[in-house]
Amino acid sequence: MYKTVITFKDGIPEDVLTALRETAEGAFDNRLGKAVNISDSPFQCVFEGDEPLHSCLHMGNYMLDDTDGYSDYIRTWEWFDSEYPHENHSVLEAYEEIAVCRARMNKLRMSRTR
Repeated sequence: MYKTVITFKDGIPEDVLTALRETAEGAFDNRLGKAVNISDSPFQCVFEGDEPLHSCLHMGNYMLDDTDGYSDYIRTWEWFDSEYPHENHSVLEAYEEIAVCRARMNKLRMSRTR
């Protein structure tokens, strides 16, 4: 079983929360399948599935990361893998690390072109 759990920050207006949930639900309904948000909480989205949805869940994570400003509203964003728990991690932290690496690479490229 695979699971992505996104928890939004406190104090977000209800209309913004609704839009955030709809954006997440759209991202997890992609060309690789559809994972349904099973959370009843307005402050959380939970998408899970077995092997056929593994790629769909990853694609949903990538699509949300590619949505400008989305992560600004997230308190936690976790990936869980029940078969390989050592692969559980914070998606938010992983994407932040990737963004830092990309910025460093771009800075290096720019310094080499001068």
